[in-house]
Amino acid sequence: MSLTGRMIRERRKELGMNADTLAEKLKVSRSTIYRWENGEINKIPIDLIPNIAEALDTTPVYLAGWSEAEPDGIHSLQDLYDTIRVLEEYAKEDGADKGLINYLEALKETKIQFEQLNPNILEGKKPTSPGSKWIPVLDKVAAGLPIEAVAGVLDYAEITPDMGREYFALQIRGNSMEPRIYENDVVIVRVQSDVESGDLAIVRINGSDATCKKILKYKGGITLVSNNTSYEPLFFSNEQVKELPVEIIGKVVELRGKC
Repeated sequence: MSLTGRMIRERRKELGMNADTLAEKLKVSRSTIYRWENGEINKIPIDLIPNIAEALDTTPVYLAGWSEAEPDGIHSLQDLYDTIRVLEEYAKEDGADKGLINYLEALKETKIQFEQLNPNILEGKKPTSPGSKWIPVLDKVAAGLPIEAVAGVLDYAEITPDMGREYFALQIRGNSMEPRIYENDVVIVRVQSDVESGDLAIVRINGSDATCKKILKYKGGITLVSNNTSYEPLFFSNEQVKELPVEIIGKVVELRGKC
């Protein structure tokens, strides 16, 4: 079974989606889905990868096996190397999808940024429990880039062994979330494209850098609310959410002190 085929199967089952539904979304047969997943078709057409990722509410990087690596130390760096290697093989194909190639180039830029980090950034940091993982504390989620393509790594935060790789940490900028959350505080974020009404989320509006806000949902749209009453709530209709767009990147699951 190919790595991508296995990732398709695992993600489909994680979503509770049957093969018929995925086949309908992609305009292929159910048997094709099964043949991808069991490895009978080992090379999935390059131009279908972004469509498959969208249908499964994930990214081409995930399908390429981002979560399969088991590296030591700063795992995000090794994940990045593994993902670039896999996507480069796809990019060699004639007629490779332009979107995927652009995605690959963004990841290569990220690799350069990671390699410029202080190599001793984790020196002296000891895990508090066996199996703990380190995730990057970002200064922002870069506009127009996937969540993996970070703009800057300030530090690394420890997460418990039960937390997966779909987490990152973000350092808060500004005072819009005071008094609950202060500038330079760190929030732990689980990557997800939707949250419940009342949740704290990391949101990107019209391609801008992401911001932390409370989400209130209504039939006609959503409101982004700051804790600081000096900031007016921002309402967006359902049409604006799609057109701008207003993108939920992840749910804030934990607040930590200043890094």
